[in-house]
Amino acid sequence: MPLDYSNPLIQKFLIERQNQENLKCMKWFLKNKEKIIKNAPKIENCRHYTTEQISKTHMEAGMKILSKQNDVSIHHRRKTPMEDAETTILNGFFEKIEKVPIMKPVDPKESSILYTDLAAGGGRHAYLNTRYHKLPEDKYTSCVTTNNDYGWKLNENELKRGPPEHNRYSIFVHDLVRRSGAHPDPPESLKPKDAQYIRCVGL
Repeated sequence: MPLDYSNPLIQKFLIERQNQENLKCMKWFLKNKEKIIKNAPKIENCRHYTTEQISKTHMEAGMKILSKQNDVSIHHRRKTPMEDAETTILNGFFEKIEKVPIMKPVDPKESSILYTDLAAGGGRHAYLNTRYHKLPEDKYTSCVTTNNDYGWKLNENELKRGPPEHNRYSIFVHDLVRRSGAHPDPPESLKPKDAQYIRCVGL
């Protein structure tokens, strides 16, 4: 518990304790008085520096060190990160890769639909509806989602298939999505083989 300094007994105890400390300090000084006076600096050699002058000398010495460190750091400093920097001696094996944007820029005619005076939220719905009816290759630079894996740039394949019309593309989708690949033609639609036919000889 903290001491109650308003108590006279505690006040008397603290005074006696302080007097004992002062007596010990005085005895030590009288015992070592001659050594202290002998080793004390002479008044002639004292320059009487102020605290401001002492702190100034420390600051000047620190500024010199900082200037040297700054010269070294300028030599090794990179203003741009490694990914954006060009090939140098330090990163000679690093090839700069240009990031291609995922989505193509929107046509101004389509973006202007957002600012038309329609009902509450009508401009946004009309804009999304027009974007929904566009082909994925017209909106994105690459195939982003797995939904477009089987329909990405159909007009550029060897089959010269166009985009699906009226959502009737189940036959083409089944040929692509089937686990065993494209379904083979039935035997009745194959070309006839010579082994299947025998020459008829009259009786």
